[in-house]
Amino acid sequence: LSATNGDLTLLAGGVLSTSGLVDAQGELVADAQSISMSSGSAWQGIGGATLTAIGDMSLNALSFGGDLDIDSTQGHVSFNGPVNAQ
Repeated sequence: LSATNGDLTLLAGGVLSTSGLVDAQGELVADAQSISMSSGSAWQGIGGATLTAIGDMSLNALSFGGDLDIDSTQGHVSFNGPVNAQ
């Protein structure tokens, strides 16, 4: 999944689950009840990223050219891969 021109917003009323590469040419915003990235999945972007969930987040490889803001209001955040943000 990629946005070749500009920002990318991923919204889900339940679980936001991805596999493979998610690539944003601008900012990436993900907002869901919970967020899950499969093994080997990667999210990247030229800009920053804001990841927000009420519940748990299971994150793999993250690489962004700007700030990385991660917020889980009632759950846990686990990192299962490298994280790189400028």
